[in-house]
Amino acid sequence: MIKLYTLPLFWISVGCLLYFSGTLFIFLYGDIILWQKQPILYYQLWSIYYVLLFVFRILLAVGLWFSKTAFQLSKSFSN
Repeated sequence: MIKLYTLPLFWISVGCLLYFSGTLFIFLYGDIILWQKQPILYYQLWSIYYVLLFVFRILLAVGLWFSKTAFQLSKSFSN
């Protein structure tokens, strides 16, 4: 049985899901908050954006790492 967390597509999908679902609301409401002249809340939203971007890139790197190991395993079994 293949473990889900060893599949590269799982990590890439989770990263995309978290990033795009989180940033959707930031981009929808960012201009509204800016027009209401609440700079502290505006900077907090952008801080959340940067955290989501960091998590997305880490999960993408994990997915690429597992794709490398999956490729090496399939190559060793084909010999």
